[in-house]
Amino acid sequence: MSVRYALNADRVAAIAQSLPPDINGAIVEPAVQGVMAADGITLRGITIGKIALPEEYQVGMEKLLAEELETEKMRYTLEFKEKQVEQSALEADADKIRREKAAEAAGTEQIIAARAQAGHGALTAFQAEADRTAPAGSGGRQDRAHQDV
Repeated sequence: MSVRYALNADRVAAIAQSLPPDINGAIVEPAVQGVMAADGITLRGITIGKIALPEEYQVGMEKLLAEELETEKMRYTLEFKEKQVEQSALEADADKIRREKAAEAAGTEQIIAARAQAGHGALTAFQAEADRTAPAGSGGRQDRAHQDV
């Protein structure tokens, strides 16, 4: 009889700190004894050691392990790529918002400048019209300039 067990890879760090020095006697034997006792079998002992497996079985196990590792590697690679895509999308959104804000600011500046120009042009046109229509000696702008002298 042989007993195979493995630790949960996600919890190995936490488990390693709480394992007793004699895993075989403290954990494996009682677990196996409980299973076998339910079937009416008495466990006399378990020896955990290096077992020599047939070559073809060993090659098959190594191949399965290599495939499992490759699958895990691919999963992590895909997760990493997905995170990179998300980051790129967020950066693109941030750039878009920055460009939109800059365009809004530039548009606002143009509107202010156009209003200022229109206001200045209207004032200048108003003054020119006032000067043109004012009779001589009636206190137009030019006459006032001469009177002040």
